[in-house]
Amino acid sequence: CSCTDVHQLDRAEVLEFFLLLRGPAYWHILQVDNKNSTISKMSFRSIEQLLRRNSKIKISQSIIANGIHDPKEEQSVQALRESLLASNQLPEKFDDHHVLLRFLRMRGFNIIKAKEMFLNMLKWREDCAVDTIAKDFKFEEFDALKRCYPHGFHGVDRFGRPLYIERIGSVDLSKLMQVTSIDRYIKYHISEQEKTLSLRYPACSLAAKKHISSTTAILDVKGLVRCCL
Repeated sequence: CSCTDVHQLDRAEVLEFFLLLRGPAYWHILQVDNKNSTISKMSFRSIEQLLRRNSKIKISQSIIANGIHDPKEEQSVQALRESLLASNQLPEKFDDHHVLLRFLRMRGFNIIKAKEMFLNMLKWREDCAVDTIAKDFKFEEFDALKRCYPHGFHGVDRFGRPLYIERIGSVDLSKLMQVTSIDRYIKYHISEQEKTLSLRYPACSLAAKKHISSTTAILDVKGLVRCCL
């Protein structure tokens, strides 16, 4: 789902939204204090209690989806959007300002190149059955994988972006290939990226009260031999 799909959620849906993100690690969501512009930690338990105290919570689309739009970027996004709509090549789930802006930025705001890249993405998603993976894929070997490939999301950075940590110096490749296959490993990463787009970013946007669409990654190379760098 795109960020715009979640602009109207009731209390129960918001609660489920946060619970889905808890996973095996304990998240701390940062909440902006509008009074003094400081950021304080807010645990999932605090969020649950807050949601239960309110009978109805509406999430503004401006908080989760809109963010701040640069006028010049807005023109380019609209041009790309109109080009895709004219050829009937813009699925509703990707009809989003920030989604299209990513492709424009990666192609130096060249509309033709950005459109080509966008269409290649759609083809890749179809060829790899990404929507099916995101919906149905179950990675039962997750716990075993974590023991030989330490990684995961843990909290957020000071800007409210989800924090991903990967200890690549502690990866045991021989054991990794014993607990899973290359095909399932790739599907696992695809499913995690889909969760980031459809769950983590909207949840962090809600908590930070601003649009969040990027991740901070920490790669711990301790233990990685120099010849592998």
